[in-house]
Amino acid sequence: MAYRKWFTGKPKTVQRGSQNLRQYCAWLKKSPEQLIAEYRESRKSVDDLDDWKRNTKNTILKYYNESKEKGYKINACRTMITGVLAFYSQNCEPIKGVVKQIDPVQIPENDFVFDQATLRKMYYYGNATEKAWLSCAVSLGYASQDFLSLETEKIRNLLKEAKDKHLDFMGFIGKTRSKTSVQPRSFLTPESMANLDEYLKILEKQYNGKLPKLLWDNATNDTLNDWLKALLKKANIETYGKNVKFHGLRKFLYDVLCRMDETIASVITAKKTDASKITYRTSLDAECERIFKESYKLFALNGDVSGKAKTQLAEELERLKKENEELKTVLKGMATVFGEEILKKAREQAQKEIIGKGDTGIVYGLPEKLTPYEALLMLGKQKKD
Repeated sequence: MAYRKWFTGKPKTVQRGSQNLRQYCAWLKKSPEQLIAEYRESRKSVDDLDDWKRNTKNTILKYYNESKEKGYKINACRTMITGVLAFYSQNCEPIKGVVKQIDPVQIPENDFVFDQATLRKMYYYGNATEKAWLSCAVSLGYASQDFLSLETEKIRNLLKEAKDKHLDFMGFIGKTRSKTSVQPRSFLTPESMANLDEYLKILEKQYNGKLPKLLWDNATNDTLNDWLKALLKKANIETYGKNVKFHGLRKFLYDVLCRMDETIASVITAKKTDASKITYRTSLDAECERIFKESYKLFALNGDVSGKAKTQLAEELERLKKENEELKTVLKGMATVFGEEILKKAREQAQKEIIGKGDTGIVYGLPEKLTPYEALLMLGKQKKD
């Protein structure tokens, strides 16, 4: 609490900032109160204030560089001074010029990168629960914290609405993302909805008919990473010692959507984007849906990556129905024209073969009111047998 009081904002931001400040003060061997007192003292003259700004900037840069020398990665060092800069901005005044003099954000060197082929293989080997969380994670592209915050009742209602309205994709506006304060335009894919429906049935059995508040119950960020590693191993996929992180699934969806529209990809995944790029897009929700559906073939986890199988099956069924009706018409026509000959042939066939016996061993003949059409079908069946 001693360090949290110097920050305002979201709980997670305050927590991270207080941790950064604690480490900095331990390195500097000064308390936050002493740092603020030094600032207030320097304001007594312009020269002293300029000296304070320069010295504080140099001290933060020294802390950053010494952290690098101790073996911390560049991205970690950048994070370590974020809370320090926030402390000065909120309690003293902003320290300018620090960010320009530190290393740029580094692309992770040893992270495992997911692609569609890998994910489809994982999906194939997954059980019902594994299929549910994997397809849901790929479909939503949420960060772990937001994924773990999904509520069971919310998902159940979305699945019910999709079923009632016969929707293949279910769109909804997600909760405000804690990191960016942006609400995602989220979508559930056909396979994620089918898997989640099955997963909810499993949960109901586990909890005796009652569902837990959170969809993934007591899972944590470490749990998600462990699930991924276990499923990769189950699918016999080699990671070659690379870091497997749940965040990689979010990156995968974002990358796929970016190929069509980077701004829309940011809106769907709730990444920060320039407001000027979306303010005048009055059809934003419709655009998000269009981009998501058109990109689906690039991140679908089931076999129907084109999304046309359902339509083709319906068309084939309709064709077979039509052919069946046409065949019936032809056969009935033949029965009308050659009725007597067909009946005669059926009687002759009945004399040669036993078509049914009772307990008494009496051989039954043809039904008395057999029509030529029925006789034609009977002859065809006997020939087939």
